[in-house]
Amino acid sequence: MKKGQVTLFILLGIIIISIATYLFYIEEQNAEFKPLPPQYYSPLKTHIEQCISSLAYDGLAIMGRQSGFIEVPGEIKNEGAYIHLIGPFILPYWYHNGNDLSPSEALVKEQLQGFIESSLESCINTSRFSYLELEAVGRPRVTVSLNEDDVLVGVDQIIRIRKDQRTASISSFAVSVPVRIRKALRLARYIMADENKNAFLEQATLSFMSADDIPLTGLEFSCRQKQWPSSEVESNLKSILRYSLPKVRFTNTLQVVSNTSHKYLTWNAVKEPLEMSVGLLYQPNWGLDMKARPNGEVLSSAMLTAEGLPLCVNTYHFEYDIVYPVEVIIRDDYDQGYSFRFAFPVLISHNKAERSLRLENSDSACKKMNTEVEITVYDKLTGQPLEEAEVTADCPDGDCL
Repeated sequence: MKKGQVTLFILLGIIIISIATYLFYIEEQNAEFKPLPPQYYSPLKTHIEQCISSLAYDGLAIMGRQSGFIEVPGEIKNEGAYIHLIGPFILPYWYHNGNDLSPSEALVKEQLQGFIESSLESCINTSRFSYLELEAVGRPRVTVSLNEDDVLVGVDQIIRIRKDQRTASISSFAVSVPVRIRKALRLARYIMADENKNAFLEQATLSFMSADDIPLTGLEFSCRQKQWPSSEVESNLKSILRYSLPKVRFTNTLQVVSNTSHKYLTWNAVKEPLEMSVGLLYQPNWGLDMKARPNGEVLSSAMLTAEGLPLCVNTYHFEYDIVYPVEVIIRDDYDQGYSFRFAFPVLISHNKAERSLRLENSDSACKKMNTEVEITVYDKLTGQPLEEAEVTADCPDGDCL
């Protein structure tokens, strides 16, 4: 064979090998982009959406236990504007020192979105689908919509899926969570607004006190002075509140309101029919701050006698400052059911409702509770110290727990 023919065969061989290699490469490339049938990744999408739904339920449950918050704002924690429940759990106030502390609808959506985003990775990285190669591209974008009958959660997240040289991708997920938190929030706002406007619970508390064994104002013909230990009065009031507040019924809710009910057992706060139940709760271990005037360990009547006559008159009039927390529980039996709780303080000053009463928890004042203070009273005209002067201190706004 001539040298030229050998060279030709070598060139032809190289060309054939090159063509074969190219065709194999093209076939591999085509195989790589061949779509993966839906039956392989549909269970994955279903699983991720179920996981998103579970995260949304968890976040909404936390909101239901914490007055609509997942993360309680620092201003609430710092000011002690909450009921301290068991362990680390607290129930924030919606109203404190004249300020509205309730979460806006925008904040509710923002906190729920953040809660879902922070745990979304656990929905994607799952060993349950180890037969698939999964890759999440970019950061997820979560949107939340609060509707009348549900909460819609949308997640935009590209997930690339590969199996046996076949690929697919999922870019969006959507779930509907049948929790009517928007209605629960609206109902709660009706109650809070009416309480701040009309002071229903302050008036109800004073009514409970006058109807029970709490000394307010009285006159008796007796030569025996009446006395009430302050600690017993406070204990009795706690029992009255614990027993009476759950009896309050709300119009326009699922609770049956009797036409014969006492006016302070029927609260017309809800401005539209809402298919939910509402209850009030007070627990004595939450505390109650009570100050009575004339103040002291024992509340005593003033006894008047007529000289030469066997006639004695006992009169008394006590004015109370009372502060205690109340929990509002909203229950919705729609679908799987949902409970929403929030709280606020009941504020009474000098036997009158005082919704603007400030509750200062002053560290400096509280640290000096056991410090002796020397007080000298001077005559206004002479400027000389007075002997055996009586001094009364009234600090209704203090709150040292």
